[in-house]
Amino acid sequence: MKKRSIFLNLFLSFILFSCSNPSQQTNEITEEKQAVQTRNDLPNMLITTLDNARVNIRLIKGNTILILFQPDCDHCQREAKEIREYVDSFKDYNLYFISADQMPAIEKFAKDYGLLGYANIYFGTTTVDNVLNNFGSIPAPSVYIYSNQQLQQKFNGEVAIEKILQAI
Repeated sequence: MKKRSIFLNLFLSFILFSCSNPSQQTNEITEEKQAVQTRNDLPNMLITTLDNARVNIRLIKGNTILILFQPDCDHCQREAKEIREYVDSFKDYNLYFISADQMPAIEKFAKDYGLLGYANIYFGTTTVDNVLNNFGSIPAPSVYIYSNQQLQQKFNGEVAIEKILQAI
């Protein structure tokens, strides 16, 4: 009787496992995971802000504009002046001015162009390697516009403020 019971259990287990389609179950699980994950185009890049906070750009939520610049770049300076003139147009965005330069030069740039003191404008430094690994070799300034972590538009090199405003 025990042998018959063991045999019957083994036989039923075999039928049960052979009738289920593991590849279909795997596909369903994979599709569910993909539905939960959302696209995030923001670079996985750490910056240090003027107040010495460490920020991972990839974790920023909402509308974001990354402006990669060099404080001594005349194109960057003109673009900063234009952004300051139209600062109210950027109220729905967080602007991150990022440079591989030293913090004193970045802070002087922020002060000189009247961009300190805004709740949605941040200045930070990162390494040249971080920039190259995340964006490749790009000219300064370069502007990357994200909406809900998805890249909407990028401008490499100096661009007229009207084009940036159209993109937001």
